[in-house]
Amino acid sequence: WPLERLTKRSDLWSLVREKIPLFALSAASAVVTLAAQKAGGAIASLEHYSVGVRIANALVAYATYLSKTLWPTGLALPYPHPGATLAAWKLLGAIAILAALTSLAVRARRGHPYLLFGWLWFVGTLVPVIGLLQVGQQAMADRYTYVPLIGLFVMLAWGIPSAAGPLPAGGATNEEAAKPVRRATGLLAVTFLLAPVLTIATWLQLRHWQDEMTLAGRALAVTRNNAVAHNQLGLALTRRGQAAEALPHLAQAIEIRPGFAEAHNNLGGAHAALGQTQKAIAAYRDALQRNPDYPEALINLGVALAGTGGLDEAIGLFERAIRLRPDYGKAHANLAAAEFTLGRLDRSREEIDLARRFGFEPPPDLVRAIAAAERSD
Repeated sequence: WPLERLTKRSDLWSLVREKIPLFALSAASAVVTLAAQKAGGAIASLEHYSVGVRIANALVAYATYLSKTLWPTGLALPYPHPGATLAAWKLLGAIAILAALTSLAVRARRGHPYLLFGWLWFVGTLVPVIGLLQVGQQAMADRYTYVPLIGLFVMLAWGIPSAAGPLPAGGATNEEAAKPVRRATGLLAVTFLLAPVLTIATWLQLRHWQDEMTLAGRALAVTRNNAVAHNQLGLALTRRGQAAEALPHLAQAIEIRPGFAEAHNNLGGAHAALGQTQKAIAAYRDALQRNPDYPEALINLGVALAGTGGLDEAIGLFERAIRLRPDYGKAHANLAAAEFTLGRLDRSREEIDLARRFGFEPPPDLVRAIAAAERSD
């Protein structure tokens, strides 16, 4: 459906054969995606989320996607994973809804094949992103529905004309001719009522996407235990010069997820902005304890140590960050500053050139100081 190419059984193999290249491309894309996500540490192990927890979350997510499609409210980025705390009534309710809709689509497949087609499209195309193979810490993500929702829209696009009924044939009575007209008029009235309502809902949602602070604030307003949103809001506040206000949010992110290396690093940044160097150093060390190969935390710790006279350790941290990311221009610039402080002009100049090669412009004061030192030599 709708091309009805399966009506001729003899053509079944040809229909499969023509799609083999597409399956091959999909398989190659899946392998590359899995490798990239695994390398970045984004794929959660079964120790983190058991199979039962993943299936339960997937079932509830299906029902939640449906509800948010019908009425887009409470949207957030991200939705924190509930883990094993998912309420039983939510799971049972989701199972009941999915079972009922599947049963209706199957029973109506002969007279209304678009219902089964659209439903299976929605259910099937969500499988790769529903969390059975968990990537990241989110329970679901609105962007995952871009392709699956095509199925629901197919159900609507064919279902609405079907609900209106066929146009009257010649010779029909006035009453018979009026029935489909009344049904079509009713559907149009509903459409015209919904359009402005959903337009207003869209406008209200857009207010939450003004900047990183409004987005994170909205996520905290409509979700619970959202470590990522607390971390994002804390980082945004620090960048705006409100480091004191950032501290509670970063601490809350760490309380929710103690192993959240990024939150520890950002907590260090907030302490550094407040001049609390020792607290910043402790937070950066905590970040590296959670993730030893975290280049940004290595740089931040190095900068903090360099400011307290720990140049040797700072240089080691900068060099380690460069080994992890050879094209990290910021690391080269900081290494240049440390080498200059120790009087190693040649090495400092080399690192300045590398920083620029990788798209990072070193601080002008450092560049001028190196140039002045070279002239004096």
